[in-house]
Amino acid sequence: MKKNIKIDFCDFWKGFNKTNNKIINILKKHYNVEITDKPDFLFCSCFGGDFRNYNNCVKIFTTGENVIPNFNYYDYASGFDFIDFGDRYFRKLNGFLPRKILDSQIFYNR
Repeated sequence: MKKNIKIDFCDFWKGFNKTNNKIINILKKHYNVEITDKPDFLFCSCFGGDFRNYNNCVKIFTTGENVIPNFNYYDYASGFDFIDFGDRYFRKLNGFLPRKILDSQIFYNR
């Protein structure tokens, strides 16, 4: 039986499709996903500051841009930089959400 998770997306590019994208399509294989404006998990990108309007959720920064995540704002991040921030940073390979983030305890501890 799949675990239920509530997610939302913010600060992605204009035209970003919340219901059909790489992140949600991967998550749907492993979880029952509900998109809501009161998420437990918020996926954020670098094209805005709306993430500041969300409270009481895990904020996960992800980008394909040359931007280093600010861990003062985000609980977890995924990007292309070679940085070490323990289990809070996952390096992307070829633009895909790494399997490591799905196997981590991020979605199980909530």
